[in-house]
Amino acid sequence: MILGSGRTLSLTDISWLLDELQPRCGADSLDLSRLAGATLEELEQKAILATLRRTDGNQTKAAKVLGISDRTLRDKVKRYRSQGRLQLTV
Repeated sequence: MILGSGRTLSLTDISWLLDELQPRCGADSLDLSRLAGATLEELEQKAILATLRRTDGNQTKAAKVLGISDRTLRDKVKRYRSQGRLQLTV
């Protein structure tokens, strides 16, 4: 559970989490300023797409990297595609 002040959780409420999400040495750099203002669903979609690209579209590998089940990933990809929000080009 993450608690914050006010009605909306802001990045200042979870600054400790941002430190943990920083890429390790040798990892791709992450521009955290691009995350500000995005919904969790948008962030999730971006994470899924980036991970699928990194795994050359292999959903089993991507699910493992993301820490979710194959079925969960397939369901999310199917939903994003049906809504026209996800076009995977590897």
